Amino acid sequence: MHKCSYNKCFFLFLSLIFISYNSFSQPNGSKPELIPSPYDRSLAEIGKIEYIGNKTFTDEELNKINNLRPSDRNVFHRIFQYYLNEIRQNRATPPPLIDAFKMSINTMVNELRFYEPIRVKDEIDKIKNFYEQKGFHNAKVNYTIEPDYKKSINIIKVFIEENERWSISKINYIGLDSLPEDITSRINQLRLLKEGDYFDEVILTQEVVLLQRFLLDNGYFYTKFEVPLVTIDTLKKQDSITIVFSPGKRQKFGDIHLVDIKNGQQSVGHNMKNAQLEIKKGEWYSLSKINRSLSNLLSLGTFDFVSIDTSTAVYPKTDTSIPFKVTLQYRKQQEYGIGIFSNRTVIDNYLNGGIEASYIHRNIFGSAQVLNPYARFVIQNMSEALYDRSKALFEFQLGINFAQPLLWTIDVSRIGLTVQPLYSVRTVYNQLRINTFSLPIKFPVRQPKFTYIHNFSIDFNFERELPLNFSEAKKKMLESAISREDSVRVEEISNIYGNLDEFVKSKNPIFTSTSFGLSLISDTRDNPFSPRVGHFAIYSFEIPFSAFTGTNSILGNNKFLRFQLANYWFWGLNNQLVLALKQREGFIYWWNKAESFIPFEKQFFAGGANSVRGWPSRKLRYNKKELNLTGSAYDYAVNFVGNSILIEGSLELRYRFVSTGSGVIAEQIANFGVTGFLDWGNAFNWLLLDENTKDYIDKYNWWEFGTGLALALGLGLRYETPVGPFRIDFAWPLYDPNRTGGDQLIFNRRDGLSAFTFHVGLGHSF
Repeated sequence: MHKCSYNKCFFLFLSLIFISYNSFSQPNGSKPELIPSPYDRSLAEIGKIEYIGNKTFTDEELNKINNLRPSDRNVFHRIFQYYLNEIRQNRATPPPLIDAFKMSINTMVNELRFYEPIRVKDEIDKIKNFYEQKGFHNAKVNYTIEPDYKKSINIIKVFIEENERWSISKINYIGLDSLPEDITSRINQLRLLKEGDYFDEVILTQEVVLLQRFLLDNGYFYTKFEVPLVTIDTLKKQDSITIVFSPGKRQKFGDIHLVDIKNGQQSVGHNMKNAQLEIKKGEWYSLSKINRSLSNLLSLGTFDFVSIDTSTAVYPKTDTSIPFKVTLQYRKQQEYGIGIFSNRTVIDNYLNGGIEASYIHRNIFGSAQVLNPYARFVIQNMSEALYDRSKALFEFQLGINFAQPLLWTIDVSRIGLTVQPLYSVRTVYNQLRINTFSLPIKFPVRQPKFTYIHNFSIDFNFERELPLNFSEAKKKMLESAISREDSVRVEEISNIYGNLDEFVKSKNPIFTSTSFGLSLISDTRDNPFSPRVGHFAIYSFEIPFSAFTGTNSILGNNKFLRFQLANYWFWGLNNQLVLALKQREGFIYWWNKAESFIPFEKQFFAGGANSVRGWPSRKLRYNKKELNLTGSAYDYAVNFVGNSILIEGSLELRYRFVSTGSGVIAEQIANFGVTGFLDWGNAFNWLLLDENTKDYIDKYNWWEFGTGLALALGLGLRYETPVGPFRIDFAWPLYDPNRTGGDQLIFNRRDGLSAFTFHVGLGHSF
């Protein structure tokens, strides 16, 4: 027996232990130990995903069909994790402080992705199935996970061997050859795949569903199909596809029976209910017409539940027709009460609120007409009122809303009627009070969802606006003037209401303003209050009748043409993050300026909670000429004399927290969110006239509509409610084009970050 020295034996013993340990901990010598997560060191996070070998499809396309994602901590998560790591190293740190940081991080744990071999394998199988569906029948997909010690992350590498993509040698539809020629011709036009194309299971499925939907819309109530049969030719690397359809006998709508479940409510007239139905006895069966009929009936607002189903159990059918039953369950039609109310303007998104007493009847004359008389005490633009109480606008309103849901149907367009007479008394500035009677008559037109313009409205507005004490209010402003220049400016800024006051006194008109307008709306948002995806657009146009006829006591004294457009886009980046973009412009062409006027609510203002948030409401406009006003005259000019041109935009990143826990606290955490935003815009052409030229006091070069745009940067906090988020925003004027001396940028100003604007609102800024 060979003997070894003590040192040699000890070294051999250590070597055997080292080899045994490595053999046990790293079978086949495959991978070193993964980097543990700072959240839980017993787990390994996925830090990066790499696709290797994919030529036909991009990384982004592959990411859409699987859930392989790296951890993605937001900025707040990173800050909390950093400080938790630091305070853990200090033994003197109180345990409750550590627990508080842990609790905050726990609310964001959903941003972490941990390595779980079974789940990763499932995702790899999804990628392989995707390639299979796209015609890569011999594709191979596998993966490894490796630590990157330099970057301190674990990387999943997905290796893809695509191999050859197979094509389609033949597509054979069985069961459709006996259909009428016009149906067969249309089917051929709807085909998405043809012989010679690459095999694509997704497109094949879309084609089959499309053909079935076409048959269901053209009388084939019983149509069905079998799962497509794909025959593989391994030598030619081609696929042959066979789809068997059973269209059944073509059917028409038979008798249509209306069944009311009134629950003690007044019945809607038979003619009105029938007018909502796009299904007619004797026409070919159509599933799309059934769905549109359901939507039309629900839009009346008088039914809680509507269903349209076959009624063969009660009413007989024939070989060529099927009877249908329309079941209508009524909702409560009359309500009244006193309480707090709020509403928002469509484009400006201004939040108004106050106290309201109202009564509503949803079927007043038996044809689903809505009657809603009300009395309100209103605070206009509540965000501005909360910011500066002295600028609050108060108004008393007494009005009636009347809506007739359907007057006429023209092709696919459904035309209704709304009439909303309103009497209001409001204080415009100091002691200047305005009494207004308005009579807007609108014809809203509802379009099918497949059209780009989903709704549009043809509007006629008749208004009598009376300044009650213009002379006294003007006298008060003149008394506050401290120079001749101030007095001259007071005369200039009073032109708008001065012209109105003079017109009322000299003509004693029936209406001071009458106009025609058109509004077009496109809306594909998934949620009207907190959208994640979609697009909203509104385009409006308005022109007074007096623009064509001249000033008179019936049609008023308006001489302007007004355009406005707004586009909002929303992209859901993940389950918690939404990117939103706003673009909005407005333009007023005003003529006969020295004698006519533009109503206050038609003028454009910039700045505020729903505009460029680095400035208070109405405080932003581009001025080349110094106004040289003081006191009440300045306040009046800034707050109640608007502009004829508006350019605005905003880019907003919205993040909503998700809680992984349960209970009341977890539910509340899930309602919170944060927002970062960049706003830009300005208002141009202040509606102030030069005393000599009777034209705008400012003139611009074309490029100043770009260089004159202000920029604001800000952060906000959100709390979700059923009618949109309650929000608090803090914004800083990043670039102010009105400043001089090189301090337009925030970095060159002494006040810097201390000069921010605070806003409160209900609902997103757009």
